[in-house]
Amino acid sequence: MAQQDLVALHNDFYNQAEVHFMIFDHNLDIIDANDAILKFYHMKREDILGKNLSDLAPDIKEKGLYDKYLHVLKTGEPIVIEDSISHSIFGNQVNRIKVFKVGDGVGSATSNITELKNSIEMLSVLSHRISHDVRSPINNILGLADLALDEDTDPATMRNYCSL
Repeated sequence: MAQQDLVALHNDFYNQAEVHFMIFDHNLDIIDANDAILKFYHMKREDILGKNLSDLAPDIKEKGLYDKYLHVLKTGEPIVIEDSISHSIFGNQVNRIKVFKVGDGVGSATSNITELKNSIEMLSVLSHRISHDVRSPINNILGLADLALDEDTDPATMRNYCSL
């Protein structure tokens, strides 16, 4: 495959993916973003190129996330961040952000995992309910069995416990 074809494939992949990709320089200024993030946030590429990460997410420094990007920039060690955001237009969402070294800057790949987090929470509630609903009848059966074993072996008493 020719280098030119490979570059075209990379560009198609980068821009067709649902994951939000961004590349930042050593000052955490945006030098590129894929089409998915631009479409999602209704932005134009020229509106965000050159802007600093803190311009896009004003609370990023208060949350301590900006320092995590700086840490990746300094050490080259990739990190994964799960962050909840509230947006007046897009609502509440949970994102998983992988931040990694790219050249002398960093890249980020952001996935919306809100549905996954909600599903996990619903499964947790369901398992708690099932556990509670199953535990009570089993404890009742065990309690009656203990009573039956402690009693003498009168058949009428045993039948009474069994019917309970």
